[in-house]
Amino acid sequence: MSSHTVAVLGGSFDPPHVGHTQLADALQPHFNEVWIIPCGDRSDKHTMSPATLRYQMASIAYKNYQVLDIEAQNGSMIPSYFLMKRLESIYPNKTLKLVIGSDLLSTLHSWDEPERLVSEINFAVLARKGFTISEEIENEFRSKPNFQFLPDLNIIEMSSTEVRNAIKNARKEAESKEELREKIAEIGFISGEIIDIIINNNLYA
Repeated sequence: MSSHTVAVLGGSFDPPHVGHTQLADALQPHFNEVWIIPCGDRSDKHTMSPATLRYQMASIAYKNYQVLDIEAQNGSMIPSYFLMKRLESIYPNKTLKLVIGSDLLSTLHSWDEPERLVSEINFAVLARKGFTISEEIENEFRSKPNFQFLPDLNIIEMSSTEVRNAIKNARKEAESKEELREKIAEIGFISGEIIDIIINNNLYA
């Protein structure tokens, strides 16, 4: 196995905010590289912004990292097992590790190709504040050599849903684009270039 390790950090990034970038920064000391992959469009989330715009926003937020458009170009979300296998075939000299929160360990059995997923894919598991893994689940996955458990990275726990709701409220209160830009900037978690994309594309209306 290659000693060059890559953390693969996927998500909707809708929109990407300071909590997302802090996570990448916290992961960096533990890996040779951190890759960002905005997920493709999902049929079960009709309110999600278009993948091309989320990729554009992520590229701005993560300008110091490699942002891959493999899912955005695909047009729809690629199940994690097949995504990682495709990346492994493209980058055979790197050890790729899919980053997930510890709260997702108990759900892996419901993902696509669950048996092959947990036996063939490398994972990096983040501790989630306020969430305790059951002893049974922790023992099960700690015993697997392809699961790496990371220490508490002490990052901000912030959801994109909260940010989107704040933007929706700002839209209700603002009477002009200039005022809207100011109100979104006051939220404090999003860069100016991303604010422009949100306003110009009428996102989170």
